[in-house]
This record gives sequence, C-alpha cells and structure tokens, in this order.
Amino acid sequence: MCIPKTKSKNGKTLYIGLADKLIEVLQTRKLCSKSEWVLPSVKDNSKHISSSTMHRAWAKIRKKAGIQNEQYMILEERLKLG
Repeated sequence: MCIPKTKSKNGKTLYIGLADKLIEVLQTRKLCSKSEWVLPSVKDNSKHISSSTMHRAWAKIRKKAGIQNEQYMILEERLKLG
C-alpha cells in the first residue's frame, strides 16, 4: 500500500506492506461492494464511515478485547497519518 507524501505527516511517501489475508479480504470486499469506500457510511454508501461511528465501533472492539483506553490512545496516535 502506498500513502502519498501529500497525505503523510512527515511529507514523505509511505509504503506499507499488507498481509496476504488482508489483501484477499479487501479484494473480496471490493468485488461485493457497491461503494468506492472500504468502510462506507451506513446511511449513504457514496460517503465514508463517520468518525463517530468508527469511534463507537472501536470502543466495542476494545471492550471485548480487554484493551484499556490508554493503550488505545497510543495505538490511535501511531496509526494517524495526517
């Protein structure tokens, strides 16, 4: 996966390797989806998922996985791209 320098924090193009299984899931999702987005909005698939919906989903996942809020904040900060 390539993130262009215009979208990265440090202004450099980022290349991120993806696991074969993830690539397979994304390709299958693309074939089955009518949206251009990987995570489309529930209400309008021509738009991406809202940040509030994403945060609620992450909260449920964290709770089930037993991840503390502090750990999540560190992970979230490391994953931010811009």
